[in-house]
Amino acid sequence: VMVTFTVRDVEVDFPFTPYPCQLLYMERVIECLQKGTNGVLESPTGTGKTLCLLCACLAWRESLVGVVPRPQDDGDNLGGANGGWMDEGNPWDNKGASSQKRMVPRIIYASRTHSQLSQVIRELKATKYRPRMSIIGSRDQLCIHPEVMRKDTNAEKVHLCRAKVQSHSCSYYNHVDVRKLHLTDQILDVEDLILTGNKQRMCPYYLARELKSEADIVFMPYNYILDMKTRQIHGIDVKGTVIILDEAHNIEKVCEDSASFEFSSLDVAHCVADVGHVLEQKLKEGNLTELENEEIGEDVQDFLNVKEFFLAVDKELEAVVFDGENKELVKPGRYIFEFFEAAGLTHSTWVTMLEQCGKVISALTSDARSIHRNGNNIQKFVDNIKIAFSQALSVRDQVESSKNYKVCLRKEEGGSTRRKKTEALWTTAPSTSDPSKETRVLGYWCFSPGYAMASLVTQGVRSVVLTSGTLSPIGSFSSELKIDFPIRYEGPHVVSGDQVWVGVVSKGCDSVALNSSYARRFNLDYQNSLGNTIVNFSRIVPHGMLVFFPSYPLMDTCLDHWRGNGIVERIEKLKPVFQEPRRKGDFNPTIEAFYQKIADPKCGGAVFFAVCRGKVSEGLDFADMNGRAVVITGLPYPPRMDSKVKLKMSYLEESKKKQRSLGGEDWYRQQASRAVNQAVGRVIRHKTDYGAIILCDERFASGFAQSQLPKWMKSFVKTYDKFGVVQRDLTQFFRNAEKSFGAPSPSKRPPTTKTAASSSSSTNETNSVTSVSRGYHGNSNSGGTPASATALLIRDVHRASEVEDHIHVATKRKQVPLASLAKLQSEKVSLSDGLLKSLDKCEQAGCSKTHNMQQQQKQGHSSSSSSPVVTSVFGMEEVPLHSGTVNNLNKKVVVVTKKEKQSASAKDYIEELKATLSCDSYHKFKAALTEYKNSKDLDALMEKMRELFKHPSMFYLLQGMYQFVHESHKEAYSAFYKEFTRRTMGKTPLLTTKRKLLLTGVETQNKAPRLENSPRLGLDDTM
Repeated sequence: VMVTFTVRDVEVDFPFTPYPCQLLYMERVIECLQKGTNGVLESPTGTGKTLCLLCACLAWRESLVGVVPRPQDDGDNLGGANGGWMDEGNPWDNKGASSQKRMVPRIIYASRTHSQLSQVIRELKATKYRPRMSIIGSRDQLCIHPEVMRKDTNAEKVHLCRAKVQSHSCSYYNHVDVRKLHLTDQILDVEDLILTGNKQRMCPYYLARELKSEADIVFMPYNYILDMKTRQIHGIDVKGTVIILDEAHNIEKVCEDSASFEFSSLDVAHCVADVGHVLEQKLKEGNLTELENEEIGEDVQDFLNVKEFFLAVDKELEAVVFDGENKELVKPGRYIFEFFEAAGLTHSTWVTMLEQCGKVISALTSDARSIHRNGNNIQKFVDNIKIAFSQALSVRDQVESSKNYKVCLRKEEGGSTRRKKTEALWTTAPSTSDPSKETRVLGYWCFSPGYAMASLVTQGVRSVVLTSGTLSPIGSFSSELKIDFPIRYEGPHVVSGDQVWVGVVSKGCDSVALNSSYARRFNLDYQNSLGNTIVNFSRIVPHGMLVFFPSYPLMDTCLDHWRGNGIVERIEKLKPVFQEPRRKGDFNPTIEAFYQKIADPKCGGAVFFAVCRGKVSEGLDFADMNGRAVVITGLPYPPRMDSKVKLKMSYLEESKKKQRSLGGEDWYRQQASRAVNQAVGRVIRHKTDYGAIILCDERFASGFAQSQLPKWMKSFVKTYDKFGVVQRDLTQFFRNAEKSFGAPSPSKRPPTTKTAASSSSSTNETNSVTSVSRGYHGNSNSGGTPASATALLIRDVHRASEVEDHIHVATKRKQVPLASLAKLQSEKVSLSDGLLKSLDKCEQAGCSKTHNMQQQQKQGHSSSSSSPVVTSVFGMEEVPLHSGTVNNLNKKVVVVTKKEKQSASAKDYIEELKATLSCDSYHKFKAALTEYKNSKDLDALMEKMRELFKHPSMFYLLQGMYQFVHESHKEAYSAFYKEFTRRTMGKTPLLTTKRKLLLTGVETQNKAPRLENSPRLGLDDTM
């Protein structure tokens, strides 16, 4: 039953009686829309912001429909004076329909990701409102044509899709107009569109574009609306529209990034190679041998122009002179136009160059033989050119736009494989191995978010509403975005004082000051005090606890130290410990394992160590038991010595002198405050939730730091000088909260982000390690569940190869270098009779051995009594993992006769490929192998190997490929392997037993083994 009430003379239908804070929020939203002005509105996480926003916007719009009747024929072209959409490349625009204009503004609702938009659409389905709507996505997300879906990159998909649409050969596209009327009143998210498309055999991508031409509200990620070139691609006309930017806490960075770009000499070299490949194919097709003696067609001349341009860009990069030993050179923004002009690109020629580049990309994507070339490199460069020139169509425009930019050139030593420059335009430049040659990078960085926002608001937008659960401090949005926000609102929370505890803990349990400033954070007394303090909080806080560090390097440093002195082990006796991984593919299984431990009553909850601005702090819901406390260990300032940070601060200081605006130091402090506010928003997710926010840094006691906190939090903050008082108050808080609200049953696991889920499904690393400790030395469980989360400490699969070199696993097996195995074979390995034959046999047989191995691994996780068997890559032996310590693992050696080595090697190599690569990557490997067999093109094979096996943990597969290349190519392949991996071919490969132990952390007994003298297994410092 809907509840109807009036807000500013607008009747709003709501699913339930709104809270006072929800009424206040809806009033501000409607005020922005009625006055046609901009607003910055903060409504704390857990207050029903999304539902309020939808109901308020749609109620206001519905009130206008009653005043301004909708035309009967509503198939008009909506690109007129009153706003809407115009897509000149879209045949679905009904160009000949009525010219009557729509008088009711359309609403564009933008959020950070499609995953968040799906949640918004679920909220819309719970309301009474049924507007005509559409959700905009890319072909990569919405296309269902099997041939297009098989393409690797978005650029390939775009060009192949366009070709099929233009030739009317896509049946999915051809059905859209016939069946569209059945869907105009339905609420569809991306998944619904795809399901509908598959069911009715119509294209979801073009269906969404058709629906948007008549939609009252359109949903899209906000980079679609902020990025001018993306608006043009999707035909988005914002004139007269209301733009809602939800989750807008990092909108300034998105604006800057959308107007910035970088490219390296390696990127340029790939572009040269791609154009060279197209020219070579043209030579073969026309049987041309001498350029001078043949008549050149228009397309060929365009290809030559493109290659000349990229060669000129490479030459200009190499000509940059750096000062002395400096590896960086900063120039004013106008330098980018001087750079491109020297390469032959100006404001009068850039459009022509983009058209010529488009022809090259089309040639690459339409050539079935170009398996390893997809046009993506050139497409990225096309996007860069658009950013530089699209708003600088004249010399005067260039001068104005360049004021918001800096150009940063830098050298990166020991760069990746580079291509030799050649004056022969008709050939593909061969690859070389020159580790001493540095890669040069040019960055064109925008430091004014207002510059990107200006391209939006100057189009005649009616209102821009920025909203989020954590926008504080909100004062800087106007000066940064260069637009006025007359309406500002910081709303209260739905919770009362007995549901939230906020404390500043100035000293640890041993009275040592807690201060994570750069000067103090590496002090061992500080690290010990912080670690012991977290141990105490683990005893007090029930269920889930999140601990946020300012940066990855500091988190790594502290956890490494705590493992050495036993603090992590003490925490794990109370709760299992998890650490936020850096790789997207590892995140989903890690967070899932955390939720499972929370739901397990035997575990007493779990602790998750994470980083401010990381994945855990953005968009995840830790309601109820999943997050009873957030511990902030310090103020997460950006890295002051980072080039971008220094230039941003310098730019703001220069701007401050010219006009009243945010200064560099103010911005620097603000970034830390926003990151803290985003992290603390992970708890207190609904009206009956409760939790603690623990600020473990004495700097939070300052008036300035507390003034930057969200308005709703400020009245709850208490500052403590004695840790005993903290313990007493925190214990009493949770005791009272459990009495008032009860101890809830395990809540449903919140859905992880779509990005994380899709990333994990695209890789084969579903057994990513989730625990941070070497082993949990608690009591064994009667239910058969191991007491520890994992047997081994693996925090970063990226460095698995480095871990392998240090961790001592005493399952001593024969370690035979692949090069030696190849020499032992009595016959040459033929691709046709060897590896390809094994590929086909393995597929026909279903790879039962690989399947069995995977099943055994799964059983090894679920039962401590099972003995999973890990098989060697090369069929040398099988090692059953019995109970006992790592040092006492038994093994069973399976002898392989000399006669069987060749077939066993190929067979087991293929099994290992299927067990390691995703299905898509496996088929790419087979296609590359087939191409190599037919063409004998080693360069093409190595290019594909570089793409498939770029992860260090897969280098052993790259090494294994050595024995299957032709004898005449072995020397070149060995050189490629050494250059790409920085290893020699003769080095012992990373064999399966160790690799599987590292990736899965298989338990060997209820009490996991403790590896003595284990080295630091940290992540690379990137912040």
